[in-house]
Amino acid sequence: LRTARKLASILSKRRFRQGSLDFDLPEAKIILNEQGEVLELGNRVRLESHRLVEEFMLVANRAVALHVFHNAQPLLYRVHDKPSMDKLEAFSDMMKRLGHHFPVSPTMKPVQFARFLEKVKDTPEADFINELMLRSMAKAVYQQNNIGHFGLAFTHYAHFTSPIRRYPDLLVHRLLRKMKNGHYPVAFARRVGSVIDNVGRHCSETERVAETAERQAIKVKQVVYMARHLGEQYSGVITGVTPYGFFVRLNSMGVEGMVRVSTIDDDFYHHEESNFRLIGRRSKKVFRLGDAVDVGVSKVDTSRHEIDLFVVARKAAGKKKADKKFGRKKRKKAKK
Repeated sequence: LRTARKLASILSKRRFRQGSLDFDLPEAKIILNEQGEVLELGNRVRLESHRLVEEFMLVANRAVALHVFHNAQPLLYRVHDKPSMDKLEAFSDMMKRLGHHFPVSPTMKPVQFARFLEKVKDTPEADFINELMLRSMAKAVYQQNNIGHFGLAFTHYAHFTSPIRRYPDLLVHRLLRKMKNGHYPVAFARRVGSVIDNVGRHCSETERVAETAERQAIKVKQVVYMARHLGEQYSGVITGVTPYGFFVRLNSMGVEGMVRVSTIDDDFYHHEESNFRLIGRRSKKVFRLGDAVDVGVSKVDTSRHEIDLFVVARKAAGKKKADKKFGRKKRKKAKK
């Protein structure tokens, strides 16, 4: 394990030097009881052990792709195209409004994105920038035509290491077993190309469907949980600002709700779109993207999957209950 740890560190540093992107964004974690009721909400913790395994999986996936490519045989690659100029220009404009300089061009390399993320990682809006950059990227897909993987900064990449949970990996295993001395049997080689194309299209589409279903399932569980905690207070960070209010992600819980401007009754707030903030007309009080804020849960609409929050007055913030590692602990209450 000590040797593996050293090697993983070397591989990781080399990968990031080459421009591999790491969008280390919060990932929701939901703990259920045997009846499927939510006990706790939180964010998954990414440990060093996870990163170690990840590095060796990346190496294995890359090695398989290179092996088949060098033998000039068809394979189902995992590819990630470079972002379009339209999305790059929109991202650059957004960064300018946030006070960051990010010039773009059609010949941009992954390392330029990686350096920018490193530059802004300690800013209040770092999570927002990571999410926005991720949305600016093309969608990774499965296909036979290898165009490389922009996000990982790899020229060749395939999914190989998880055949028990991903069909593309299972197909790659089957293709490898068919190879003898670096080549497929002649009859198999004649028909395998069309099979790979069809599987690639199908798996790319079903992956998108699965991701949408997962997001919706997580939202449903989060809303049901928060409906049991009306009036309770939490710390959070402003993740989005609109003319009608701002979104807040609750710390250590992975839950996002909205503070509607109509519920902030200490002033009339004006939306400054270019500065990502709401500002009080009289008090000049500001709610800006990335600001820390204390909020309470005012309303939960389980049918629309919406969570309404209210701003906790500064003097009352001390009444807020501390967040736990996976959110506020309510194990006994949840089991009733």
